[in-house]
Amino acid sequence: MNKIALTYGFDWKKTTTGQKKDIWRTLDTVMTIKKSLTKMSYDVDTIKVDDTFEQQLIKIKEKNPDTLIYWLNEFVNPKFTRSPDNFTVNIIEHVGLPHTGPSSKTLALGLNKFQTKQLFTELGIKTPDSYIVNFDNLNSIYEYSWDFPVIVKPLLHGDSLGINKKSVVNGDDYQEISSLVTAIHRKFKEPAIVEQYIGGETVRELTLSVLIDHQGGILNLPFVEIDFTKISFDQKFKFLHHTLKKEIMPIKILSALSNNYTINICRECNEIIKKMNCVDFARLDVRINESDRFYIEVNAFPAKNKGSYIARAAHTLGIKNKELFGFSLYNTLLKYDLTVTSQLKHLVEPILNAFKLQTEFKIAKKLKI
Repeated sequence: MNKIALTYGFDWKKTTTGQKKDIWRTLDTVMTIKKSLTKMSYDVDTIKVDDTFEQQLIKIKEKNPDTLIYWLNEFVNPKFTRSPDNFTVNIIEHVGLPHTGPSSKTLALGLNKFQTKQLFTELGIKTPDSYIVNFDNLNSIYEYSWDFPVIVKPLLHGDSLGINKKSVVNGDDYQEISSLVTAIHRKFKEPAIVEQYIGGETVRELTLSVLIDHQGGILNLPFVEIDFTKISFDQKFKFLHHTLKKEIMPIKILSALSNNYTINICRECNEIIKKMNCVDFARLDVRINESDRFYIEVNAFPAKNKGSYIARAAHTLGIKNKELFGFSLYNTLLKYDLTVTSQLKHLVEPILNAFKLQTEFKIAKKLKI
């Protein structure tokens, strides 16, 4: 029987009475996954990621070097500034234990918005113009005389953290840009990125979630589009700030392979996924206006709770949450040549069938059957 250890954050707690249950960073998530894996004939322990985490891993390796670390918390301590040194998987890699999820190198690339955009450019894929403003270097702002709107964001934070209703300003409004950048420096202790804002009355925002098998095959889930017509905005340009994202967003589900336009987006997204060496899951955000489509960012470790974009897109294909969690384990066990139980293989069959159906659809379309 394979040994599996689930990691969780030092500050994760059980949900309290009246608290929303669909929250990722809680002990409820850990216990739910542990219970599910135990039913599939795996010996499962949990590890709190605190100051003793590395020593705990060393002891585990000495006792059973084939123990698989199924990490659930991306960062060792979310109170610290986000950086590759703060990744949970960075410590797991250092100790040398098999683990689920992407490598620290892939996570670092997805975390840094500017580096991700450089990758887009290398692939010939459009992305909004941008520049970084580091600490104590506000003068770099004056090097850019842009006569279009920009949005100012933290370089290393996603999920619209650090963005509010005042984050979109004109590209040559140096005083306001300086104020926004300074606020990000102080709050997040990291650089800011100033990015050309893709907005306007006709703008669309699409999110493409993908599943990736252990051989690098990619399953494009249906697109999730934010339905801007059902959101009340009190500013000139449409964007989603963090307060809005806390709500259940009104969305539209679009087929990933319905026409040439969406097929081209899938093709470009798949190029990005392969270049970044993403595994298991990824999510890409694309903004579209009357002139073109622009790739904004990649999340190499997206949330998979019931309200997440991945879960909502997968649900339209009949894929359940527990199957998504099982898929990550299934991939990793095959990668490290560890035992896949019959129960686990049965659990992920809906996902494996979806991969098969997509392949058959592509072949039929190519042959024009």
